[in-house]
Amino acid sequence: MLSSKVAMVTGASSGIGRAVALAYAAAGAKVVVSDTNSAGGEEPVGLICKAGGTGAHYPIDGSLLAH
Repeated sequence: MLSSKVAMVTGASSGIGRAVALAYAAAGAKVVVSDTNSAGGEEPVGLICKAGGTGAHYPIDGSLLAH
């Protein structure tokens, strides 16, 4: 359904962000996850890749973008 799309999910190391990242990947999207927690951001990418999807992690503090 989303095979031609790329999704960027912030706060993806846990909770709702992690669930959204995994859901987008399950629907076929390539997923870019970002979080201030570098180690935590790698976990959903690992799960996405293990399931055959494409994912990448970029450590970003989104709060800095608001200033």
